[in-house]
Amino acid sequence: QFLHLLSQEVSICELEEALEKEEKKNGEDIQNVLLKAKEIETILKNSLKDEDLQKVVEEINELETSKEEVEDTIFSLKTALETLNEASTEIHRDFVPVLNEKTGYILSKMTCNKYNRLKLDDNLVLHLVEPGTGAVVSADMLSCGTVEQIYLALRIASSELLMLKGETLPLIMDEVFSFYDQKRTVDTLEMLKDLSTKRQIILFTCKKWELDAICEMYGNNVNVIKL
Repeated sequence: QFLHLLSQEVSICELEEALEKEEKKNGEDIQNVLLKAKEIETILKNSLKDEDLQKVVEEINELETSKEEVEDTIFSLKTALETLNEASTEIHRDFVPVLNEKTGYILSKMTCNKYNRLKLDDNLVLHLVEPGTGAVVSADMLSCGTVEQIYLALRIASSELLMLKGETLPLIMDEVFSFYDQKRTVDTLEMLKDLSTKRQIILFTCKKWELDAICEMYGNNVNVIKL
């Protein structure tokens, strides 16, 4: 409207009046823009307080915390694994050779010196060494009775090595001769007789002939309790 008036022949008063209206209108427009900007700024500031946004922020913080906990757990597990590997190496270096020797000694008495050497591999799987040929034989290639003798010898040897120095614990066995023939049973009882001079042996059996053989072999050094 103001530009339109300029193109016409009008009085100064009319121009001043039109200019004043235009300035007022522009001032109102500017004020409206400033108010709108203020509203937008307020909305942006208040959006940080929005409940949904706050929830997202909290979830992000929780996930960051969980991530740190998982990283700490992974670090702890790796450290534990390294420690176990070091301990395993020490066991194989120090404990296994002694266990092999002691188990072989016990086994030789149980088998009348047929088997007197054995080896535990890295996975603690048993192998026997043939006395004549020196060939290494896996335990699963042997008869069930021989395997049972091997593992009994291993358990006895382990129990003796794990006992504290100066400590003597009883040896408790339940039906250990289930897969033995009569000769294996008698040979193993002979080994246990020698062992009984150093530690108490408690043996459970349901076979009368085994009890008779024990009583004959041990004489007055056996205490029979019938349940």
